[in-house]
Amino acid sequence: MKNRVGFIVLIIGVLHVLLGAIKFFRVFKEMFFEGLFNSGTGADRGWAIWFFTTGVVFIILGLAFKFIEKQKLKIPKTIGWIIFYLAIFGGVIIPKSGFWILLLPSILIIFSHENRVKS
Repeated sequence: MKNRVGFIVLIIGVLHVLLGAIKFFRVFKEMFFEGLFNSGTGADRGWAIWFFTTGVVFIILGLAFKFIEKQKLKIPKTIGWIIFYLAIFGGVIIPKSGFWILLLPSILIIFSHENRVKS
């Protein structure tokens, strides 16, 4: 799976945004019709905003990873470990969540460093 981490993270972000738009459609509709300014109050609206923006952050991260991979560079192993621990932490706290999917890109990043030719 060489040079696929960026694509995988980008897809995770896009799916997160789309799922958020579907899951929180009613909430976003209410916010839009009531006026967006200062409309993020309350638990449902807060969850909707965080869910949506998390997807956007993963889209940005996926694009950055794709750029790194296109330059024939490796994504830093430290980033792989951070994503790995985030997946474990979030998955333990919210087992029925998408946190577990983050294990795939994190492991790909970590193990991409193990395949280096030693000279």
